[in-house]
Amino acid sequence: MHERAAGPIAWMKPFDSLGAEIRDMLRRDMPRVLDIERAGFAHPWDEAEFHRACKLTKVRAMTAALYEPDPDDTGLCAVETVIGFMVFELGTRAVELMNLAVAPEFRRRSVGRKMIDYLSSYLSEKRPRIVANVWERNVDAQLWFRALGFRAVRILPGEYEDGSEAWQFARRWRPAEAAALATGH
Repeated sequence: MHERAAGPIAWMKPFDSLGAEIRDMLRRDMPRVLDIERAGFAHPWDEAEFHRACKLTKVRAMTAALYEPDPDDTGLCAVETVIGFMVFELGTRAVELMNLAVAPEFRRRSVGRKMIDYLSSYLSEKRPRIVANVWERNVDAQLWFRALGFRAVRILPGEYEDGSEAWQFARRWRPAEAAALATGH
């Protein structure tokens, strides 16, 4: 994680026209990331869990960050706001999505979809799938993953501290999709 400023935003547009980008998570992002995490999950990660995950060798933490134009029109970024984040591990055979959340005010605006598209850029013949474990009671997330082309592939009994199950969802690499993402079409 690195350093950069954050701040509030005031408008609502689709992701592509928001002026947002997916970038490395910065230390300064953590308060906003924790707010988004708490708003999105019944059993949210705390800061220590984020730090533990990020210390693992092949784990990356990324944010979707929104940039508000400089009000003085100097061409510099005046305000940056984190609107979503993801933590994932680049395994030898799969990209494991460990955590993903979007700020409530930016849901249903394709932010999460863009983060999944970003993950797809790590897929190849050698690493052909994205996997994500979803709490059995999180039906909204299950439906969202299905809408993005994921399939429930197995049940993981006792995956969570309270003994509840997780459903593992997976999406396979599609060479045509990879080509479209690479060209921006």
